[in-house]
Amino acid sequence: MSYKVEVIADNSGVWCSSSKRYASRVDAENAAHDLAFRWAPVRAWRIQCDDNAPPNTPLVEADPVPEQE
Repeated sequence: MSYKVEVIADNSGVWCSSSKRYASRVDAENAAHDLAFRWAPVRAWRIQCDDNAPPNTPLVEADPVPEQE
């Protein structure tokens, strides 16, 4: 099972998604927030469960910030 982001980005009211699939709902929500922040046409977004596709988007962990001397 995986999760996908769907968005409405025009006046059609049609939900659209990419091929990206996330391992958790939280990862998908984070991606949706990021997309909506970067892409102005997003009018609405939602997370859908996809039982037919495995996750294909790797988890991205932030590298620790090196200390400044």
